This record gives sequence, C-alpha cells and structure tokens, in this order.
Amino acid sequence: MRRREPCLLHGEYRPRRAHNDIFWFARTLNKAEILVGLNLCREPRLWEWSGSGIRLISSYLDGEQDKVEGPTHLRPNEGVVIKLNR
Repeated sequence: MRRREPCLLHGEYRPRRAHNDIFWFARTLNKAEILVGLNLCREPRLWEWSGSGIRLISSYLDGEQDKVEGPTHLRPNEGVVIKLNR
C-alpha cells in the first residue's frame, strides 16, 4: 500500500488527539490526505472524524475498498486506513 500511496511514505505526519480509546493520525502530501485510526479497546468504539473518503484497508481484512463518512464505528481492536476525498 505504501508504494501505491506516496502520502503514506513521504507525507507529513500529523498526530490527532486520542479520544474514546481511538489513536489516530493523518499523513498529508500535496492535496492528498490519509487517516489511520486504531481502536485500542476490546469493545466497539466511535471514531469521531469528519469528512468522507475511501476505506483502503481494515485490520479485519473483510472488505473491499468502500466509501465511508465520519464519524465511523470501529470494531474491537480494529485499525483502518482512509483516503480522504478532496
């Protein structure tokens, strides 16, 4: 995925405030922005981000790339990578 998305490899790392057991950050490069959200809890949590994009991957490996809008529910111990629409 890093080879397909230069933003992940070369983008500026921008940490976000953790909330509700969700650790998350953004990577930005030019006009591209990718969010990474990690549910650090054994229970579902609401990830409070705003915007819309494409879910590139989930740690559950159970879905194809699909459209998502924030806020988003994350399953227990789930991590997701979202490419924002610009």
